[in-house]
Amino acid sequence: MKKLLFAVLFIVGNSINSNAQIWKFTSGGNDFDGRYKTSSVVGAGNKYPYKTPSLVINRFSENKEDMNFYISDAGFYQKNTGIKIYWVFNNEPNSIYSTYDYSISSSGKILFIEEINSPDSEDKISKFEFIEKLKNASTVSVRISNKYGKNDIKFSLKGSTKAVNFVFPQKELDLKIEDIKNEREVSKRLINQKTILFDSIIQSVKDEKLSESSLTVLESKIKDDLGIGLLGGEGTGLKYKKIKIKPTSNNQMFKSYGYVDLYYLLQDDSEEQIYGTFKVEMDAPLFKRLEEEEEKVRVKQETEELRIKNIIAKYENESLKSKILETILNESKGYKKFELSQIQKIGIIFSEYSYKKFWKLDIVLYLDNDKKRLINENVYSLNISKKILKSLGGKESEEF
Repeated sequence: MKKLLFAVLFIVGNSINSNAQIWKFTSGGNDFDGRYKTSSVVGAGNKYPYKTPSLVINRFSENKEDMNFYISDAGFYQKNTGIKIYWVFNNEPNSIYSTYDYSISSSGKILFIEEINSPDSEDKISKFEFIEKLKNASTVSVRISNKYGKNDIKFSLKGSTKAVNFVFPQKELDLKIEDIKNEREVSKRLINQKTILFDSIIQSVKDEKLSESSLTVLESKIKDDLGIGLLGGEGTGLKYKKIKIKPTSNNQMFKSYGYVDLYYLLQDDSEEQIYGTFKVEMDAPLFKRLEEEEEKVRVKQETEELRIKNIIAKYENESLKSKILETILNESKGYKKFELSQIQKIGIIFSEYSYKKFWKLDIVLYLDNDKKRLINENVYSLNISKKILKSLGGKESEEF
């Protein structure tokens, strides 16, 4: 492709009647637009009526850090018409530079160049670096095409050093290019860090056996969030550490089909949900981990229940002990729940004696950190009489 395109540009460039092309310098300004400096050269095109396009460099004093680099009168251009711009310098005959980062003037007659693609790598060349290249060649051939046709143009670069320096003095241009290169190196290092982080995150979810379709969606999402995806953008830097996988809130959907929710774990250890529909394979490690965690919870629960039974064993009435244990277990799972492991001591109080039995039982829980919890229960069905209470070692309305 490069050789074919160069051959076309070379043949056309040599067939164009190249009259003496001279760079022109102008400066001026007004109270509204400020001061400006402009250097330009008229080229020779092969598309009627756009046979005298111009290559222009200009700069306004109020924005000294920037400049305009554009081609005018090479055609009439509109968005979404497949515009392509190619460049070949006579001192680099085997290198074709391309431009896809441009903007179009409202008149459609000017193409503003922003960045140029390097023919030797994926690197971008800034317009400042590119105009520096103008100084090292004697001509540059340009092909501008869209779906309606193309215009092959040749510009003389004789005197371009003086022309560029008129707009952007060499010392300033060198400093600008140095800044751009430094920024590019910083950007490359950051992208490299993001790429390493991306690889680490993806490997971790692969180890978790995320389904193939879910992995495809997630890879694209992570790249965009990091700023290394097709959507471009700066992303969120390096705030992510890894991804946490949890069963979806519908436990049956997890157990039957492997549906999960994904969360970024951030550098501050907070979590940020990744929205979407994701699944793991049915032999994913998450299933085994959850089984192990559930087993640990079950064993811990049984251990704590046994401890509570030992605390209330002193009451020596099976119906009463069952009622106390049931009440405590229900309360621990309620709105103001607490852990069974917090219970250090238990006391009870019987009151409201009527029809030869107690109707009310207060269960007093002494928790760690000197906290106390009082639970009220109706116990008329237990048929605890004063005689039974006395046999248990208690008295009416007194804690024991």
